[in-house]
Amino acid sequence: MTPLANVPTLVLIGPSGAGKTTLISRLLAARPHAETWAVLANDRGAVRIRPRDGVSVAEVGGGCVCCTAQVALRVALTRLLREARPARLFVELDAASHTSEALKTLRNPWLASILAIEAVVGVFGDGGQPSSAAVQAGLASCDVVCVRGDPAAFAPLAAGKRVLDASRATLAALQGVSVSDPR
Repeated sequence: MTPLANVPTLVLIGPSGAGKTTLISRLLAARPHAETWAVLANDRGAVRIRPRDGVSVAEVGGGCVCCTAQVALRVALTRLLREARPARLFVELDAASHTSEALKTLRNPWLASILAIEAVVGVFGDGGQPSSAAVQAGLASCDVVCVRGDPAAFAPLAAGKRVLDASRATLAALQGVSVSDPR
């Protein structure tokens, strides 16, 4: 069996209810029939992605994946990669996750040759306050911003980042971004 290498990976961050799972579901609908894609979910929102033909799903509970659930993240991710052997991976992080620390885990040397992180996508709902401290911290960590509602409201806060309407975001629009890599 050929070892996995450079699995295209999108990391989605943002508060619960912002639309991360909805965005992933829309992206999964465009999955080529012959490919297996995988989702590692750390957010326990009201909407969940269910495993189905060509889509493998693993969930990591226990809160922040860089603090209380770091071991669970590594175990779930290793199992998902070994069993699903995905052509693409989505990592959905809980709002409580410290994004920079979670990214360090995903960029750890044991995964460096396996995961090719294409972008960190911040997903924010139209009900949130763009100026809140939590939103500001999320914006600082992401490469692309997807908002439910008016992207113009977030554009000034996301200086230098691509801001997209979450309902229209496509995989092509989320790929090929200059990914920040604070190693």
